[in-house]
Amino acid sequence: MSFTHLHVHGNFSFRDGASSVEELAERAKALGMDSLALTDHDGLPGAIRFYKACKKAGIKPIVGLELVVNKEGPPPSRSSDIAERRGGHHLTLLSKDLEGYRNLCRIVTGMHLRHGRPESQEERDWPVCPPDLLAAHASHLFALSGCAKGLVSSLLASNRSGAALEAAKEIASLFEPNSFFIELQNPREEGSAETVRGLARLGAAAGLPLVATNNVHYAAPDGYRVHELLASIRDIEPLPDASRRSNAELYLKSPPEMAALFATYPAAIKNTGWIARRCNADLDLESFKFPRVALPEGETDFSYLSKLCMDRVRKRYRPVTSKVMRRLSHELDVIDRMGFAAYFIIVYDIVRFARTRGIRCGGRGSAADSLVCYLLDVTHVDPIEHDLLFERFLNPERRDMPDIDIDFDAARRDEVIDYVYETYGHDKVAMVATVNTFRARSAVRGVAKAFDYEPEEVDRIAAPIPWTGASKIREALDSLPEVAGYEDAIAPYASKSIPRRDPDLLFDLCAEIDRYPRHLGVHLAGLVISPTPLTDYMPLQWSAKGVVISQFDKDDLEDMGLVKMDILGLRMLSAIEDAQEMVRQRRRLSCDSEGGSAFDIDALPLGDEKTYAQLRTTHTIGTFQLESPGMRELLGRLQPTRFADIVANISLFRPGPMQADMITPYIARRHGEQPVVFDHPACRKPLEETFGVIIYQEQILEIAAALAGFSLGQADQLRRAMTHDRSPEEMAKIRDGFIEGCLAKGVAREVAEAVFDKIKAFAAFGFNKAHASSFGLVAYQTAYLRAHHPSELLVGILNNMPMGFYPASVILNEIVRAGGKVTPLDINASRLRFHIEESGEARVAFSYVKGLTEREMKSIVTARAEAPFVSLEDFRARTKVSERSVERLLSAGAFDSFGSRKAQLASLAHGLPLDVLPGEDFSETEKLFMEYGVLGLYQRAHPMSFIEEELGRQGVVWSKDLPNLPDSSRVKVAGLLINRQTPPTKSGQRIIFSTIEDAYGVVDLTLFERDQSPENARANCFSYAILVEGQLRKTGAVGIGVIAKRVRKLELFAGAHKVPGVHEFKTRKTYG
Repeated sequence: MSFTHLHVHGNFSFRDGASSVEELAERAKALGMDSLALTDHDGLPGAIRFYKACKKAGIKPIVGLELVVNKEGPPPSRSSDIAERRGGHHLTLLSKDLEGYRNLCRIVTGMHLRHGRPESQEERDWPVCPPDLLAAHASHLFALSGCAKGLVSSLLASNRSGAALEAAKEIASLFEPNSFFIELQNPREEGSAETVRGLARLGAAAGLPLVATNNVHYAAPDGYRVHELLASIRDIEPLPDASRRSNAELYLKSPPEMAALFATYPAAIKNTGWIARRCNADLDLESFKFPRVALPEGETDFSYLSKLCMDRVRKRYRPVTSKVMRRLSHELDVIDRMGFAAYFIIVYDIVRFARTRGIRCGGRGSAADSLVCYLLDVTHVDPIEHDLLFERFLNPERRDMPDIDIDFDAARRDEVIDYVYETYGHDKVAMVATVNTFRARSAVRGVAKAFDYEPEEVDRIAAPIPWTGASKIREALDSLPEVAGYEDAIAPYASKSIPRRDPDLLFDLCAEIDRYPRHLGVHLAGLVISPTPLTDYMPLQWSAKGVVISQFDKDDLEDMGLVKMDILGLRMLSAIEDAQEMVRQRRRLSCDSEGGSAFDIDALPLGDEKTYAQLRTTHTIGTFQLESPGMRELLGRLQPTRFADIVANISLFRPGPMQADMITPYIARRHGEQPVVFDHPACRKPLEETFGVIIYQEQILEIAAALAGFSLGQADQLRRAMTHDRSPEEMAKIRDGFIEGCLAKGVAREVAEAVFDKIKAFAAFGFNKAHASSFGLVAYQTAYLRAHHPSELLVGILNNMPMGFYPASVILNEIVRAGGKVTPLDINASRLRFHIEESGEARVAFSYVKGLTEREMKSIVTARAEAPFVSLEDFRARTKVSERSVERLLSAGAFDSFGSRKAQLASLAHGLPLDVLPGEDFSETEKLFMEYGVLGLYQRAHPMSFIEEELGRQGVVWSKDLPNLPDSSRVKVAGLLINRQTPPTKSGQRIIFSTIEDAYGVVDLTLFERDQSPENARANCFSYAILVEGQLRKTGAVGIGVIAKRVRKLELFAGAHKVPGVHEFKTRKTYG
């Protein structure tokens, strides 16, 4: 018997569907069905996954959706029912063909975008479809009358059969003949059978056919629990009481079950097959869809690309060697054969626009393996000079779309995005969606709300939960000492003796929704560009940030063959640009003999000795990619002297090489402490640069080509095959192919086997040399600035925070440690951004004052341009700054030049003249913490300096003195806790790496698993400042750290930063 489920919700019916599309497709196949529909709410975000899942299962996918039709009714209500909340009624739509699929995309897009940016979350989450929108795109669609909340069923339920009949006829008139069906559902609830009979009678009276569905929300009966949980989370309502039996009927029932359920109406069963046979929306997942690009007259995509490259090769290479021309010819030939010339022109045009506007940019990733990208100015690293392999970027053995990620000056990224919209059309460009899923904390919050916890209880339960998968909460709580005692801490809110408050049940339910989609968000950088309107391919909607996004994520777009451009904003490029301009400005002011404004960071040679000397000191805070504690330690061990060392440093400090212990032999061989050996002479050329140690993915390709005779394309296939989980049989086949190739070239079997095992172990975590080289260039530029112009670099970073490994307070302190000076916020001297004054001092910026708006900052600067402020009263009279912002400026010390800060705050609070407010001012410590509370910076001194004498009596050693102590010395150190990491390790043990900062610098700490007592771990993870006892550890020439044995919260700071603001002054009876 033929039966197809035509009303099915997967878990992309956000917080409603309780099974993945893969589970649904597999169950449909197992039940003997040859087709299946997906009808998620209000959109198609799961459509491509569903389509692929059905094709994999060998069944026909039918793409549809369920929407709410509303004649511009009342505003959304707080009803728990979706249709009632939107004042409309459900309708089920199915695409007959590709044009029908496109009409679904147009309907969904119209629902979401027709009124412009939504004003509320309700409006965004619950869109409605007006009848005119539906009518405009009703062709090539089947429509079913909907569930119990459909218009026809609702009218029948309210005993308005005549109105129901008219409504059915009206809806049918919107669609093509024989395209509207009366939908029968029997969830076996009270009144369901009578509703089915009434609908059947109505269908007969109206001459409309019947169709049976089950309003599927989960694949198997046991999915009802997750379905109810998701619905409770969605509606912010408690789960049904345990005494109420839940309906478990909305599962993917077998054809015999559905036939028995609708035995009285066999035609309703038969019609599912009739509809399914006529639904043939074949989505094109095979071809690439390139947008049309503007070309000079008479040019094709390829001829124009070739011309661009030939024009530029003569500028990049002098002379142009035969090696360069062979490489260029090879790359262009591959690009032409694969049909990707248009893609490269698109990328070139975007980069060309950025460069003509002075927007700093550069490609990253494997694109730097390409000479064509280098010639088009997309990348900056010469692939020939650095032995980079084109096939790692574009493999002629695989027809995958190229993937070029481009970093742009983050401050000007929006200009580039605007250019893409204007060039290709707003109807053909959108930001790419990302699917936000339930993880540990979001799942705990959602489930706790469904368990009817109070909001403050939810906060207390969720706050200590580690960042992990929702299925690993129990494991994390049992294994992490810093959260030991969690159940005791939440005992006032959760109890195993109360079923609805049992934490085990809460965590079990969290695990069941692990990684379930919650909603769509905006991809960090992705833009999709299509040759025709995007609604030919996908629906669009608003994101929570007010940006129009696709309903498909990057993987869906890749499957569809659409162009996705990653327009990344890299704040370090913004900092470099700012620093370069400050260097030019200072040179103009000082008439510097080095060339004044001619300073060009991009024209620097890569061999500056002062830069490498700076790197060897490991004083690299503020240096791109090289500032973390691990990177600094590795720099100290490696002692770089050339650009290749920077690239190796970036590549080695990764989880894979660390776990495989590749760093130790590399360092030893580099310094001549171990001999450099090769498994076979043919391995010498690929591995000579890295002393016989495999570091880069490109080296796998070279080894496979040299030893096994593979083409570079085949070698990249081998690398890719090794990076995915394979069955023993599949891996044996891959191994045999490699070894056979080696034997054919005369390589001994034992050597071939040994080399295969090495590259297999490496392939899963190897790093792309091209990517490391691209980032290495930015790292070198920042290292150069750190060595020659440290204040400019660090001020540039402060003006573009957040970025990097450290908070702004550390970067500010680093200016002083690098020999510069910092001057505090001042109402008459500060600007919107940090700047370097003529004296060379860095001045704190208004932009760091929390809550101070850009309008208020500009008001200050504009008024000050007429005349400096002379008092607080003068300032308030001449600017449009709120009282709350004035208070923050006072607390930050901006008015200290006018007198006592305490008196000025009291004057602001009570409106009294300053001369009637005697009393001492705040202490320096109080001022420091007031400023930190407003600025997030310590602008006058480091807080540790105030307790330096006390800690000195306790035997604390400061960071500046640690180098003078012998290795393995027992030491006490103290400082502000500024960051913490727990990366994977070779042994599998958990190690907490932390950094503290005292008044003189930073100290890196290592807390091994054996020393992670609850007390140590909690102090190390949750304190403002800590006191640490441990053992000094020296590595390499200059590396210094402390192995922590005892960690305690530094109590000397308890309450020190709780200093009154103006609102507390308002409640006081006295002012002193």
